[in-house]
Amino acid sequence: MRFRETLTYANVTSTLALVLVIGGGAAYGAGLVDSGDIVNNSIESRDLDNREAVKARDVRKNGLTGKEIKEKTLDANAFAPLSGNVDAGCDPINLEFFPCVSSPVRLRSAGRALVIATGEFVDAGGGGVLDCRIFVDGDQTEAGATPGDNDAPEDSFAVTLVTNRLARGQHQISLRCQQEVADGQLASSSIAVIGISG
Repeated sequence: MRFRETLTYANVTSTLALVLVIGGGAAYGAGLVDSGDIVNNSIESRDLDNREAVKARDVRKNGLTGKEIKEKTLDANAFAPLSGNVDAGCDPINLEFFPCVSSPVRLRSAGRALVIATGEFVDAGGGGVLDCRIFVDGDQTEAGATPGDNDAPEDSFAVTLVTNRLARGQHQISLRCQQEVADGQLASSSIAVIGISG
């Protein structure tokens, strides 16, 4: 009863005007707001219609990192090329380095390469020792192993190397061995190469 007494023409008119301004203004604004009216970095996915993600065309090149990337959609070979090879046996015959296993890697941009080489040494004549080194484009590196120098008839090894900076393009990475003492062989050898950009 008291509510009806305070319900006047002025109250009804002002309330109706307020509703029309708020409702109509929102509808008016929704049709006219464009990207020029939005402050940079102020819109989130929850603000978008149906909460759909921002499309690739709306993102500047290399603008997303980390958690924004769906890893399974990436072509890892584009930024970290991988190559490798396995050899069934290698029998260096003298004091020159003999290529046991090699693999090419193509870098799309200048960078480095992570190299992992393995070998399984077998002493063929008693007291054999090999000197095995990683070579990059035919140049010997300091990364290597000397299987057989522990007087064991069998001696497996693994050698890793991060190369110096390499130019863009194809490079040949190899594991080469030479005899140091008596006759030693590799029953098997392998090499894996991962390109590292930058």
